[in-house]
Amino acid sequence: MKELLRLITIYLQLLQRKCQGKIDDKAGKYIHFAVEGAFHTQNLRNYLLEFSRVTTRSREPEAKHCEFLLNHEYLI
Repeated sequence: MKELLRLITIYLQLLQRKCQGKIDDKAGKYIHFAVEGAFHTQNLRNYLLEFSRVTTRSREPEAKHCEFLLNHEYLI
């Protein structure tokens, strides 16, 4: 799946560069949305893979002190 998404992204980017200035704005937007969608799909795949690794670990959860995080204003 990773290679397929990478290939799709590469060809969409090539199409985007080759057609730049030669197609109307609407078609350019469609290509842009396809490129962005491919990137988002790659990110989603990566996040799901990370999640699957987290849920299959055999270690027991550890207690952590969260006071540091709770005391910062940017979180509020």
